[in-house]
Amino acid sequence: GCAASAFLIPTVMMCYWRRATAAGTIAAMLAGALASFSLNMVGLIISIRYQTGFVPYNLLGFEPIVWGLASSCIVGIIASLLTPPLDGRLISKLFDAAEPQPS
Repeated sequence: GCAASAFLIPTVMMCYWRRATAAGTIAAMLAGALASFSLNMVGLIISIRYQTGFVPYNLLGFEPIVWGLASSCIVGIIASLLTPPLDGRLISKLFDAAEPQPS
């Protein structure tokens, strides 16, 4: 769950969103991993305290991966919008189809 929270949203951002930046994807990775990891650790502490089997803490009834993906998405978008965009030529190379060369 922590790995999916850390890498899924940044991968989608870089593949499909022209405005994504390196700072935004790194922030998304850290936010997703931290959210998922912290909810799992809260569940671990609770299970140790009450001597039960490990169950992650489900905040508001949602699994930690849901919170990790949501926080990754929100932080990634905000961080990308707050940082300067990439050069237009680089974006064009990555996203626009190359024009066929005349033969």
